[in-house]
Amino acid sequence: MKTMKRYLMRMLPAMVAAAMFMVSCSSASDEGAFIPKNATDVMHIDLASLWKKGDLSNADNLQMVKSLRQHLQSSDNGSDKLLEAILKDPSSCGIDFRQPVCSFHEPAAEDFPGIDYCAVIAKMQNRSKFEQFLANLEEVLGNKVERKDTLGLTTIDLGETELLAYNDDKIFFIENYPELLMNMDEFDGKVLSSIQYVDKLMKLKKEESMASNKYFDKYLAERKDFSYFMCYGNQLLTSANPMFNLLLQFYNEKSLEQFKEASMCIYGSFENGRLEITSKSYGIPEELQKFGTQKFNDGLLAYLPAQTLAAATFSVDMEAMAKFLDAMKDEDLSLDEPLGIKEYTLRDLMNALGGSLAASFYGMQEGTPYFAAAVDIKDNKVARDLLNELAVNNGNVYTFDFFPAMQLVLNDKVAVLSTDPSVIANAQAGGKSNGLMTIADDAKKGNYLYMDLNLENWPIELLDLIGLNNNPIVEAIFSMLDRIEAKNIDEQNGKACIFFTNDKVNSLAFILQEVDKMM
Repeated sequence: MKTMKRYLMRMLPAMVAAAMFMVSCSSASDEGAFIPKNATDVMHIDLASLWKKGDLSNADNLQMVKSLRQHLQSSDNGSDKLLEAILKDPSSCGIDFRQPVCSFHEPAAEDFPGIDYCAVIAKMQNRSKFEQFLANLEEVLGNKVERKDTLGLTTIDLGETELLAYNDDKIFFIENYPELLMNMDEFDGKVLSSIQYVDKLMKLKKEESMASNKYFDKYLAERKDFSYFMCYGNQLLTSANPMFNLLLQFYNEKSLEQFKEASMCIYGSFENGRLEITSKSYGIPEELQKFGTQKFNDGLLAYLPAQTLAAATFSVDMEAMAKFLDAMKDEDLSLDEPLGIKEYTLRDLMNALGGSLAASFYGMQEGTPYFAAAVDIKDNKVARDLLNELAVNNGNVYTFDFFPAMQLVLNDKVAVLSTDPSVIANAQAGGKSNGLMTIADDAKKGNYLYMDLNLENWPIELLDLIGLNNNPIVEAIFSMLDRIEAKNIDEQNGKACIFFTNDKVNSLAFILQEVDKMM
């Protein structure tokens, strides 16, 4: 019986998945009202947009759909008719997919590390149709589930920690991991049952809900095909997050308080030939924003090869970083502790760096990966003294015992590290190439990332080493991909794009078509 219940739980999302793409988008005014204010993260999926962009109105042309139908027909349990009914009229399932489906996590308590309540919330369009849909599904599965009416909800127990609950307005699916602790004395009375948790969600006051978060409306206003809202404060300021103690190795508890109101929004949108992912941050402490105000020294690009497989440019305001670290007053992270080399401190090292970095990986030669990196230097003397303790000096070229193929050239204003003799020679000559400027102007602005995703351009020996060569599935996946580019728009916003080999159709439709060929 329990196995059949779990099968019903697994089948329900699968059966409505075909319906979820068949509808158009609409807004909802109470989207934050049923989400607790201390939720660590929230996700929305715009199913209507995905249906349209995936060209799923023509799903009959996909082999995977044809195969599914043939499989359901062979089962002789009526499941094919149920699927056909949903495909023909999505509203027959009673769920309103015109509004995005929402999910979130909420920590059970600060002293229950990593144990969360998880919830998915959908809008009810027609309760009678929804209940008929469940009845039809039960008939197909040949299994009846017990329904209970309590607290104004109809509930169905789907397993040890899973509950489906609904009323005339909402459908809740709860994954209640804390419920596993209810029979343990130390947790007695400290966690909620699934039905208690749903009741809590329905009775949230505004000040207890995400509707009171001043950044949540901004997040909702810019949602895309898929959207993610993370509350830094709820993530960092509770020991229920396993990362909390790790973060305390770098930040003291007082310094973490500055993240209390901070949030990050991530949006994904499938467009022709690319998947766009944008990020927006709110409430980030001003001293952290200053980290990204340093102008990138694009002169470093002259020291790198023109062609690359993967590259990055980066800049940080070293002075702003030092001020931030000083303000933390963390005894374990003092900038004035000696490094053990000529009484230099970490502050001396930070002051010696200009704050810009450019790096590139571009090939392999006789088993040695070819990469190059360049950083700007403000204090050549500090850099040279430190290097003299770490490497063998031959003029202005340093060699490292632990990796003899890697050398470093230290000039007055730049340090260049590479395994490629031609790059080292170019650095000694003062840098003559045009480097990454042949890829994109964004590289010259700093805080930029590029990666070539065409495996035919990558060294075969490297692909063999990491197990990507002669793998049909890997080759099929990467045959769809062209490259990745990511950049900072400003101190609080960024954008990344995954580009596909076909830019004539929407990238989601292209992915589905290519995956269908693999079936």
